[in-house]
Amino acid sequence: MKITDFSFHDAQILDVIEFPENQNLEYKILFAENWEENIFKEKKLTFFNITFYCIDEIPFANIPTILQ
Repeated sequence: MKITDFSFHDAQILDVIEFPENQNLEYKILFAENWEENIFKEKKLTFFNITFYCIDEIPFANIPTILQ
């Protein structure tokens, strides 16, 4: 599947783990499984063979949420 097949709107980022030995990046997110009943399930989103990513840190008070 392609990442464009999914909508990550309102997914909450619970954790991010970097695996430098194999250049992987793993996100643990709460992902909407059923919008009508507001059901979210914990999922892992893994990016393989990452060559570059950027972290822009800003102060926040709650769990980061993907809004786009």
